[in-house]
This record gives sequence, structure tokens and C-alpha cells, in this order.
Amino acid sequence: MWTRAGVGDLIAKLYRVRLTEQGVGKYLRRWGLSFRRPDKRAVGQDAEAVRVWREETWPAIRAKAKAEGGEVLFADQVGIRSDQVTGRTWGAQGCTPVVRRTGNRFSVNAMTSISAKGRMHFTR
Repeated sequence: MWTRAGVGDLIAKLYRVRLTEQGVGKYLRRWGLSFRRPDKRAVGQDAEAVRVWREETWPAIRAKAKAEGGEVLFADQVGIRSDQVTGRTWGAQGCTPVVRRTGNRFSVNAMTSISAKGRMHFTR
């Protein structure tokens, strides 16, 4: 993962030139780069299996659904709890931040699906 600080350190190491983080950012933008959230890809991804899915399997599924007057849906299930971990936040040194919440716990499970055309379905 490259940050402006990391790129600046590399430039300093290779060329013995120190740049501010803002300066490094200006150069990166000038070179056509932008600060983006990276995609996450499976380490064991099989490129051939992906190719077969895209070029053979998916077109066959889509054609069968069309021929039968059906709709292909991509589904996912999610569970949400009221006592989930709240994560981290900034606060004064020596003072632990407090997140106020009730003592009541509840959870919701939902099943959602979306079509290739963006039509959504869900249940609770």
C-alpha cells in the first residue's frame, strides 16, 4: 500500500531529495494517479475459472433465464446486532472516549438479492 509518506521516503532514498507530503501528492496527481480504496482479490483466485464463468457459465445461465421468462438474482445474507464492536475513534490523550447506548440488545437478519438490471428484493 503506497502512501504519500511512503512515496516520499522512496524518492528520498533513490534521489536524495526530500519532498513534503503535499508535494508528493501534487506529483502523483500530475502523473495521473489518485488516492483510491484498493480492490480486495482472493489470493487463490483461478484466472481460468473466472474466464470460464464470464465466457461460458454466466451467458448460459442468462440465456436459460431469458428462455424460461425468469430473472437471475444474486443473493446475500446479512446479520446486524445492536451490540456490535464500535471500532476506534480519536479522543484526548488519557481519556477513553465513551459511546452511549442502551443495554437492550437486538439483532436483525436480512436476505437481499439484486438482479443484473438493478431490481432489488429483500426479506427480514
